[in-house]
Amino acid sequence: MVNYFLVLSSFLSLLIFDLLQMGKNYSLRIFFSIIGYSGIVSVILLNCLRTQIPPISTPLKLILIFFTFLFYLLLIYSLFIEINVSPYRHLHTRKVYDKGTYSISRHPGFLWLSLLLSTLIFLYRNKDFTGIMLFILVMDLILVTIEDIFIFPKIFKDYNEYKKYTPFLLSFKVFYREKSR
Repeated sequence: MVNYFLVLSSFLSLLIFDLLQMGKNYSLRIFFSIIGYSGIVSVILLNCLRTQIPPISTPLKLILIFFTFLFYLLLIYSLFIEINVSPYRHLHTRKVYDKGTYSISRHPGFLWLSLLLSTLIFLYRNKDFTGIMLFILVMDLILVTIEDIFIFPKIFKDYNEYKKYTPFLLSFKVFYREKSR
């Protein structure tokens, strides 16, 4: 039960962080961002540490661990590195960053987190572990939906245009289309 409360509190902190992006209080934004992300990471790590991996073939275990780290690195890249190196971050009127992973999905972090948690679920194959990981995914889906509908159109002046040519999560059409901008 503590895990669920911590996850819920963490996602509420991230929602507050998003809402604060519409204002100027940088210190509070950082505070709620750190609280939100560290809470989610803590729940995932603590559950990984306290749950035993059931017997599984070594090659399959190594493959799952490899993909876990790959999706973790992609998540960190999309959420923190790719955005921070963007030329858009210094503008007073914020514009959407629509390159890289943000050209295939408006919420690539959700994709990577989904794949990361899916590999962990398959690796651990534990009912309680699966329950908390699925709760994290549901909470993240709720957050990105709120961001997409209510928050990001107010933060980014061109977000509604971005929504016209970039799918919410993923579309295989994205690999075969040209942007009409």
